[in-house]
Amino acid sequence: MKPGTSSVIELSAEVEEGWHVYGLMQLPGGPTPLRVTLDTDEVAKIAGAPTGNPPVKKHDAAFDLDTESI
Repeated sequence: MKPGTSSVIELSAEVEEGWHVYGLMQLPGGPTPLRVTLDTDEVAKIAGAPTGNPPVKKHDAAFDLDTESI
């Protein structure tokens, strides 16, 4: 790739049956939301907000509040 040009890198993952990850937004006191980070450098930068499948909202007894999971 030539200097000054751009490229899109897409990150995807599958969660095994019986497991889940918590969504990007959670209420205070709830579970740790999913985080994907990119170190700051001259080669790559984040160009927009993360996107993904819509989260499923349900009551989580472990936190005694409604959570979002993917």
